[in-house]
Amino acid sequence: MPTAEHLKRNERSRGAAVRDAERKYRALVESTDTGYLILDSKGAVTDANGEYLRLTGRRSMKDILGRSVTEWTAPYDRERNAAEVKKCLARGHVRNLCLDYVGPRGRVVSVEINATVTGSGASRRIISLCRDVTERKSMEKALRESEAKYRVLVEGANDIVYSVSVDGTLTYISPAITRYGWLPAELVGKNMLLFVALEDRERIASELKLTAKTGREFVSEFRGLTRDGGVVWFRDHGRVQRDGAGDVSGVSGVLVDVTESRRAAEMLAAGEKRYRTLLEATFDLVFLLDRSGRFLYANPTTLRYLGKKESEVMGRKFQDFFPSWTRKEQKKFLDKVFLSGRPICRERELPFSGLMKTLETHAIPVKDPGGRVSALLGVSRDITERKRMENMRLANKRLEMELAVCKAAQTVKKVPTLAHDVNNALTAINGYS
Repeated sequence: MPTAEHLKRNERSRGAAVRDAERKYRALVESTDTGYLILDSKGAVTDANGEYLRLTGRRSMKDILGRSVTEWTAPYDRERNAAEVKKCLARGHVRNLCLDYVGPRGRVVSVEINATVTGSGASRRIISLCRDVTERKSMEKALRESEAKYRVLVEGANDIVYSVSVDGTLTYISPAITRYGWLPAELVGKNMLLFVALEDRERIASELKLTAKTGREFVSEFRGLTRDGGVVWFRDHGRVQRDGAGDVSGVSGVLVDVTESRRAAEMLAAGEKRYRTLLEATFDLVFLLDRSGRFLYANPTTLRYLGKKESEVMGRKFQDFFPSWTRKEQKKFLDKVFLSGRPICRERELPFSGLMKTLETHAIPVKDPGGRVSALLGVSRDITERKRMENMRLANKRLEMELAVCKAAQTVKKVPTLAHDVNNALTAINGYS
């Protein structure tokens, strides 16, 4: 029969074995790249390894022990995670649960969780294995986005999808070509240049050959022909096709009808040309300044008044072309427009090439799409001659008033002389009688 000492030695031996096994277990758990987590029956953390701590974004075990996993679960997954913990305790396991954890600094980590319940009653524990699947989720998202783009491409009935062999022969063209009077059957097997306008055929043929040779994608625009001889504009985005051996077998692409956008661009260009012609022909000074007062545009009249070439003005500050004694007041004027966001009109005398000119300037704020004043449009009219004429009229009026006063004064002076003459005449008459 074993003695008490023998029993103690056996107990110590078993304790040492348990501790040794626990150390090996802990070393194994800590060395894995899988997060290891133990929850009690209330869903609070009782133990975890370093990898799980990393997944939560916390620095120390004391930051997670005794806490609910929902504390570092993303707000949009929090309710679902709490429900899954209850389900796990009820049915004994949870498989492939994916949700997001958020660290203290906002870093999001996607986690896949597989858990099993051990024990019973109050001693029940949830043992969970948690893997970082952030990269996988990102790849899945990218794949979904790629598939969405592919679906848009395939299902976009307004765009024409085509394939040509290395010699330019059409091997496929989508039914969208029928909108232009052509039938796919009458084009397949023929050269793609059949429905390309003569003016662009040589260029398109060269681009197809270059793409087949270099393997690089290309984007080009050309004039296409409808079945009845009409002309439309296409934007062609193509890339090479390769066979099983990796050799170039042809080119595939998508044709997008850009006729309306081309027409709109041409109308816009024509409109811009008309406005530019007006700006360049006007006798007014028209200029555009950025928020720092630098020239973005100056019409010929502005350049003529400044006595500079366009290259000498662009990018320089408006105030640089005037004497220093005017700069402070001019900066104040520009700042007022930018700060108020309202048009301002003023008259100001400024020296140009040594001569003082009076300008009537309308400063108009130009706002960006966000409503912020990003530039100032200035329109200045030289009113020097008008002001001179106004001053002359005022001087003439003053002169007329002064003359009228002088005449009135002279009339008053003549009154005593006239009275004297009348008295003399009366005296003579009285004497005669």
